[in-house]
Amino acid sequence: MKWNIKHSVMLSRAFIGFFAILLLAVDVAGFLNVSRSWDLEGVVKPSQLTWIRICVYACSVPAWAALWELWQLMGRLSRAQVFTPQTVKQLRIIAWCCFMVALISFVCAGGVHFSIIVVSVAAALMGLIVRMVKNVLEQAMAMKNELDYTV
Repeated sequence: MKWNIKHSVMLSRAFIGFFAILLLAVDVAGFLNVSRSWDLEGVVKPSQLTWIRICVYACSVPAWAALWELWQLMGRLSRAQVFTPQTVKQLRIIAWCCFMVALISFVCAGGVHFSIIVVSVAAALMGLIVRMVKNVLEQAMAMKNELDYTV
């Protein structure tokens, strides 16, 4: 089987679906899992469990938004609609979702456990990478439009 854009989009959509299932599992069962596992390990105090739950569910909102935008973006790519303002808008939304998770995680690190700052840094880095890809795409769109007008 020769690898092509269709297969790549299908694989990307499969990963998006996988992450959606994981996120759903965290949303549905996260309440119980946090209570059971973190309490036993002594990582956090029982009084911090409510704070953890709030942070997990607060991070879930931008995560769902990012997954939805990624799903829509893969649909646009499968239709060869790459150099469009909507694609740039979707990348911008995804980047801001990452930054929101970074901010929420950073706030949670102070109230729960300092090691959560790793999640914040990772989410901020992902947001920065997506933002750079968005900027490159915007520049490529401008160059494409300029070339379209010269021919």
